[in-house]
Amino acid sequence: MHPTASSIADYARRNHHVVVPLLFSVLAATANVHAPVQHQLLIASVSWAAICIPTLFRAGLGSPDAAKRKTHWLAGGFLALSHICERAACDKEGTWSTKGLLPLLAVFLSGRGGLFKHLALPTHASSTNPAKESAAATEQQTQSPSVRILAVITLSASLALVTGFTASSTFALGISSVIFAAVGFVLFESALKSSSDDETFLESSQVPINRNLMRPGSGNGLIRREQFVVLRDVAVVMALVCGLAAYLMEPPITSSTISWEPVYRFGGDSVKTVRHYQTVQLVLVLILVNTLLNALIFLILIDSAEKDFRDLLGRQSKSLGEAVIEYRRRNGITPPPYFDKWYEFATRNGVVLIDEFDTITQTLLPYWSLKPSTIRSRIRNALGNEDSALIAILIRDGSIAKAEGEPDWQRNATAGMMEKFVQYLPDMDLGFNIHDEPRVVVPNDHLSAMVAKAQEVLFALAKKDLPKNSFSPRPSDVSSGKRIEEVSYSRFNRFAHQQTWTHSRLSCPARSQAQQFEDQVVDNLTAYAAGPLNYVLNQTAFTDICNSPSFSGSYGFFERPNAFSVVHELTPIFSQSKISSFQDILYPSPWYWYGKVGYDDWHDTSWENKTNSLYWRGSTTGGFSRKGGWRRQHRQRIVRRLNALDKANISVPVNNEDGTSSVLAHQIQEVDRTLYKPLIDVKFSHIGQCDPGDCDAQREFFYVAEHADGQDAWYYKHLLDMDGNAFSGRFYSFLKSRSLTYKMAVFREWHNEWLRPWVHYIPFSLIGDEHLDLVRWFSGVEVKKGEGEKKEADKGGNGDSLGEKKAREIAERSTEWSGKALRNVDFEAWLFRLLLEYGRVIDDDRENIGYPGP
Repeated sequence: MHPTASSIADYARRNHHVVVPLLFSVLAATANVHAPVQHQLLIASVSWAAICIPTLFRAGLGSPDAAKRKTHWLAGGFLALSHICERAACDKEGTWSTKGLLPLLAVFLSGRGGLFKHLALPTHASSTNPAKESAAATEQQTQSPSVRILAVITLSASLALVTGFTASSTFALGISSVIFAAVGFVLFESALKSSSDDETFLESSQVPINRNLMRPGSGNGLIRREQFVVLRDVAVVMALVCGLAAYLMEPPITSSTISWEPVYRFGGDSVKTVRHYQTVQLVLVLILVNTLLNALIFLILIDSAEKDFRDLLGRQSKSLGEAVIEYRRRNGITPPPYFDKWYEFATRNGVVLIDEFDTITQTLLPYWSLKPSTIRSRIRNALGNEDSALIAILIRDGSIAKAEGEPDWQRNATAGMMEKFVQYLPDMDLGFNIHDEPRVVVPNDHLSAMVAKAQEVLFALAKKDLPKNSFSPRPSDVSSGKRIEEVSYSRFNRFAHQQTWTHSRLSCPARSQAQQFEDQVVDNLTAYAAGPLNYVLNQTAFTDICNSPSFSGSYGFFERPNAFSVVHELTPIFSQSKISSFQDILYPSPWYWYGKVGYDDWHDTSWENKTNSLYWRGSTTGGFSRKGGWRRQHRQRIVRRLNALDKANISVPVNNEDGTSSVLAHQIQEVDRTLYKPLIDVKFSHIGQCDPGDCDAQREFFYVAEHADGQDAWYYKHLLDMDGNAFSGRFYSFLKSRSLTYKMAVFREWHNEWLRPWVHYIPFSLIGDEHLDLVRWFSGVEVKKGEGEKKEADKGGNGDSLGEKKAREIAERSTEWSGKALRNVDFEAWLFRLLLEYGRVIDDDRENIGYPGP
C-alpha cells in the first residue's frame, strides 16, 4: 500500500469513532438527496440483500433463541416499514423534514432511563420470570442511549432537507416513517448489545477467544458471530419486505418508467410534468452507496455496544444529588436512611463504582414480600439453635453488642469490616454462614409469588417522596443484645456427603433445562457459549445452573458437598458465595479482608521474567469423594483433562493462496496434547476430603506434586483459579499479581458487577474444550506439527503476536483495577450499603423511611 494511503487508513482506524459517523453522514445525505423516489424500495431491498449474503457465510444458518430472533425480526420489520412509509409519501422534502423528529423519539425510546434519571421517576416493571431475573441480575447494566447514531441520523436528515416543508397528507406518513425508524434502530442496537453480553468483552475487545467467530471490527473492537447473526436477520427481513413492497408499489425499471421524481405532483391548479431519465447506472451506484451505508450503521451500533465498560466508569455519579437520582432511576424508590453517610464514606475512600450495586437490590427483592417481623423471627430462630453453623452479630445502639461463633478469625474479621460505620446501622441481628456452601433455596413457585408481591410493595413505596432519614427505634421483639435466646429446634436440614442436585435446582424455572423430566438433558450452551470450542461469552449465564443439568455429574457441590445445611424458607443468611439458584445474601468475604491469602509484591517479578505456562497447585476440595465420586468433581475433571495424553481441538487460521494466514477464517484442528505439555503446569499438591479407598485411587491416578508456597505462583505468566468447596480464596491475589488470571467459577460472589470477564480475567468453562486453545493463544505458541518440540517451559510469551499482547494487557489491567476496586475499603463500602438496605427491609416503618435527597 502507498505510504500516504497507509497513513490515512491507520488514522481512520485509530479515529474510527469520528471517521465512521462522518462517512455515514456524507453517504446518508448523498443517498437521500439523490435517491429516485420511484425506485427507493428496490434500492433498499438490493442493498440489504448485498449485506445479507456475506453475513450468511459469516454467521451461518444457526439461530439464537426464539426471543432474540423475534427482536431481530422486529428491528428489520420496523426499519422496512419506515422505508415503505417514506416511499408511500412520495415526497422527499416533506418526509425528510419530519425525520428531524427522529432524534427526540429515539432518545425517548432507547434512553428512557436517562429521561427518568433527570425527572427522578420510578422505573418499576413487573417480571414474568422473577427467578430467572434474580439469577441474571448481577450482569444487568443500565443501557445508555446511543447518542452518536442519533446524532449522525440528525445530521444526515438535516443535510437532506430542502428549504421548504411540503404541508400535505405526506405529514402523517412522514411521522410514521420517523417512528418506525426510531423503533427499528433502538431494537437493532438493543439486539447487538444483548449479543455482546453484557458486558462480555467490553474494553478487552480484541481478545480472540474464538478467532473462528471474530474479525477486527470498528477500530479496537471485534465483531462476534452473534452480532453477525443480528445483522443477518435484520438484513434478511429488510431485503424481503422491501423487495415485496417494491414489486407491489413500484414500476419496473424500463426506459418509460424510470424517473427521479414522483409520477405526478399537484402544485396549485396544474400538474407538474414528469421527466424521464435512463437511471439504471445511477440506481446501481446508489445500491452500492446504500450497501455501505447499511454496513456503517452496523459498525456504529457495534462500537456503541463495545464501549460499555468505559461508559460505565464515565457515567458514575459525581455528587450526592446525582447518586440519589441514579438510585431512584434504577430502583424506583428513595435510597435507605443514612445514604448520605454512605456516600461520604465511599467518596472519602475513593470508591470508583458509586452506582453499581444492583446485586444488592436483586438479592433483597424477595424479602420485601415478608413482614419485617417475620424476617427478624426467622434469623432469631436460626441463631438460637446451637447447630446453626452461623456467626451471630447483634447490633445495638450503634455498636456491636455481641459477636458469637467460630472460627475466631471470621468472627473478628466480620466485626472489623463494620467498625467504621456500625454507628449508622439500626438494631438488628445478623447471621453469617461459616460453611463454604450456601444455605437457602426457595422453590420456584414460592419464590416467583414472593417476587411478584415484593414488586407490588415497592411500587406503592415509590410514591413516597419525603421519607424520614432515620431508622425506627428497636422493635419489641428484638432483645437487648446481651445474650442469644436459645431455640430447641432448627428449620435447616443437614445431609452432608450426599448428592444435592435435586434440592439445588428447586428455584429454577419450570421450563429450564435443569427442570426437565428426563435424566439425560443437554445443556443450554447457546445461553453462554459460542463456537465449536464453547468459549464462555456470558459469565452470568454460565454460572446459572438452570442452564446446565450436566453440572449434576461434573461439579463437586452437586456430587457430595463437604457440608450441606439447607432451608427452603426465605431466611436472611449472609454467605460469602453461592450457587445461582440459592437465595443467600452475598457479602464481601472476610477471607479477603483479613488477608488470609496475601499478595507479596516483593516476590512478584516482571512479565518478561515469568515462565510461559499455566500454573495451578491445590487440593481435591470441591466435594467429598466416596465410591469413585471424585471422577464427577470439577477440580479432578479439569486437572485430568489439562494433563491428558489424548487429542485436543484448537482454532487455527486458514492459509490464503499466497501462504499468508487469514485474519477472518479459522478452522478447528485436532492436535496431540503432549505437544503443548510445556504450557501446562497444573497439579494437585494434596489429596483430601475422601474415603480412604477414594484417596488412594486419586493418588494412583494423579501425579501429586510437593506442597508449594502460595507466592510461587507469581513466577508464571498464566494462573488458573477454580472453585473449591465454594469460591476460591486466591482469586484477588491472582488479580493483583502481574500475571494473567484464568478462572473457572460456578459459585457467584459479590463482585460480579465490579469484575468483568475478558476485561480483568479469562473465563474457563467446566466442559473444557477451549482451555488448551486459550492458553496456547495467549502464550503466543504457534500450532505445532509434530514431534521434536521442547519439553520444558521457558520465558517465552514476550513476542508481538496479538495473543501475547492481549495477555499482558489484561494482566496489567487487572493489576491496576484490583488496586482501585478490591481494597479493604471497597469491601467495607459494599457491606455498609448492603446493611443499610437490609436494615430498611426489616424496619416496621419501612414505607416511611429513606433518604429524600440533599
